[in-house]
Amino acid sequence: MQKDTSGSVTVKSERFKEGQKEFFDVLTEKRKETDIYKFDEIERIGMVFFQTSIRNFSSKAKPGSIIFDLGGGEGRSAFESLQSRKDTKVVIVDISKNSLRRAMIEDSEGRILFCLADCENLPFRPNSCEYVMLINLLHHMKDFRILDELKSCMKRDGEVLIIDIVTNNPLREFARSIWKYLPKKIKKNVAERDLVIDGKIPDTHDFRLWGLRKQISRRFEIKSERTYATFAFVFSYFIRIFPFLNTKFSLNILKYLNKLDNILSEKTPMRLFSTIVVYELIKN
Repeated sequence: MQKDTSGSVTVKSERFKEGQKEFFDVLTEKRKETDIYKFDEIERIGMVFFQTSIRNFSSKAKPGSIIFDLGGGEGRSAFESLQSRKDTKVVIVDISKNSLRRAMIEDSEGRILFCLADCENLPFRPNSCEYVMLINLLHHMKDFRILDELKSCMKRDGEVLIIDIVTNNPLREFARSIWKYLPKKIKKNVAERDLVIDGKIPDTHDFRLWGLRKQISRRFEIKSERTYATFAFVFSYFIRIFPFLNTKFSLNILKYLNKLDNILSEKTPMRLFSTIVVYELIKN
């Protein structure tokens, strides 16, 4: 007789989800005085792909369109989207009430709509969404069920932008492995701008590039796949952890590494060791 584990899986998934909600509620409260909406110098150099990918995706939307930002939290990606268009609105869907409240305060133009909901149980009609962004969301989900939910809500030929972290980069995995051994004083250096509370980072669902590609291709047509951040991503974190490294010389190194990453990601097998992947998808 086969053992039924579906109930156990559901319980684990709900616990994971509740842990994420609690983490981001607390995080938003702790950094409410921090201006997370302005990119500092490190981010401007090391996260160019974040800005350009979101703005390029948003610029293709039809006039008057609504762009859905799943797991959009405090609205960083939503505000980035609105930079490229004056004739669209964004709907942020998130499970964290505190995160949405923070985004509401920042939305002085009233171009953002807010939806407190579980992204695995979206409150939208089937075939109703045309443009959807998932920015650094998948690794905060227990599994890939959200992709099925997303597909059911998408219109035919609807477009999706996914930006997420993959565990291909051995440098990043080394940095993660030593994190728990670092003194709390050092960990506090990244706490304000990054996902850290009292030296702790949230539980994540780790996956590799090819595993993510396999899951996506089962449900959507892949328009493009681009990878970023082999060396620059890790170096930027070292600058944050050790503030004495935040010098003009280090920032110039970061610029060079960023350019090198872009070349390696485009034209060599080193793309397989990237940290960030950007997908543009179509529902066929």
